[in-house]
Amino acid sequence: MKRALVLTSACLLLTGLAGCSADPRAVEIRNMIALLEEARNDVQSVADGVQDAVKKAKADPDKKELTEESLKTALEAIETLKRLGIKFRNVKARIDSFAELPTDEQKQAYVKENKADLEAKIDRLVTAQNELETVLKDATPYIQRDALASLRAKLKEAEEQFLTLGQRT
Repeated sequence: MKRALVLTSACLLLTGLAGCSADPRAVEIRNMIALLEEARNDVQSVADGVQDAVKKAKADPDKKELTEESLKTALEAIETLKRLGIKFRNVKARIDSFAELPTDEQKQAYVKENKADLEAKIDRLVTAQNELETVLKDATPYIQRDALASLRAKLKEAEEQFLTLGQRT
C-alpha cells in the first residue's frame, strides 16, 4: 500500500493538478484527496478486525487458531478497501478525460492550496498501514496459516486496485 500512496500522489501531479474551485478537475482532485481518508479508515478497520479476533481467541482457552470465519470483519473491511480502489480509478479516469491540460500556473495554484491536506492524508494512511502490518505480525501466531495467507492475498488484491492509478492512460 505504501507504493500505492506514492503512485497516487504522483498520479495526482502527473494527470494535471489544476487551480480554481470552479474547475471541475480541481473538484475531482479534491475528491481523490478525500478518498485517501476513507482508505485510511478502511485500513484501520482491517487492523481493528484482526485485533478483535485475536482478543477473542486469547480470551477463550479452548479457541484454536483463527480461521477465515473468525476474521470475517477484517475480510469485509478489505472488500470495502477494494471497492474504494475502484472509486479512485473512476476519479482518475474522470480527471484524465478532461480535454484541456492545466497550465503551469493552475498546477502551482492547486499545489499551493492543497499540498498540506494531501500530505496529511497520505501520512495518516501510511501510519494506518504501518499499524496494520504490526497488528498482522503480532497476530500471526494466532491465525491459521491458510487464513493468514488468504488475508494477505486479499490485501494484495486491494493494493493492486490502487497501483493501477500510477499508470498513465
